[in-house]
Amino acid sequence: AQKRDVPLRWLRAGEVIEAGECTLHVLGPISKDSKNEDNNSLVIDVRTPEGNILLTGDMKREEEAELLSAGVIPQATVLKVAHHGEDDSTSSAFLKVVQPQWSIISTNKNDEPETAADIVLARLWEVKSGVAITQNATLGIQVTLKDGVATAEQMDYQ
Repeated sequence: AQKRDVPLRWLRAGEVIEAGECTLHVLGPISKDSKNEDNNSLVIDVRTPEGNILLTGDMKREEEAELLSAGVIPQATVLKVAHHGEDDSTSSAFLKVVQPQWSIISTNKNDEPETAADIVLARLWEVKSGVAITQNATLGIQVTLKDGVATAEQMDYQ
């Protein structure tokens, strides 16, 4: 941003950004973690007329627990799973609140060999969430929200 002279704006918990038919609610971080930068990840609830997507960045257990305690974690149609699906977040308590129809895990076995963690996958299946993992797709995952129902499709070269 600085290189291109683009103004930078730091977002904080509680802020709301309107973007057309979408509203972005910044849920966290609530407090700064000086020991683990991952726990300073932005957590954003993207609300649309068709459903919502909870973006969790790289937050770990500590940030997750703080947000749960604050009562700001919503039910979400789609969950972007935190920290590449590592076993240091996406707890059962978190998933009982979120209850996602679909969960997207953005990871790469070459860079993150322990992902997605089997325990995280088991927790997601326990709440009956569909799971899509980017490493399984050539081009990525396409998520569609329509009338409160989510679908996810692996995108590959045709």
